[in-house]
Amino acid sequence: DVWKLAKNSGGNMILVLVRKPFQILSSELSKLIKEDRLLIIFLGIAPRIDRFYAPIRNDYVCQISDSIVFPSLAPTSSLHPLYLKHFTTIPTKILFNPSK
Repeated sequence: DVWKLAKNSGGNMILVLVRKPFQILSSELSKLIKEDRLLIIFLGIAPRIDRFYAPIRNDYVCQISDSIVFPSLAPTSSLHPLYLKHFTTIPTKILFNPSK
């Protein structure tokens, strides 16, 4: 589970919500926020982010991140151009598990 690995790594994380935000944060998320280890990003424009805003949000996350975990990334994925734009020149800054 990527979430458990990231949480237990001791590093900072960005949680990107694709649907409306939580009404109440879990104690686990609250603890990570208080420890300054978690940033939650959500574009509160609509209940679900559409194809126009998702690339803008994803590009922003790539800009502010030191590394990104792509559990799977096919060349046809909408995330693949972001990988090429932000991380191919610095391969040590990305944890990448290509899709098979």
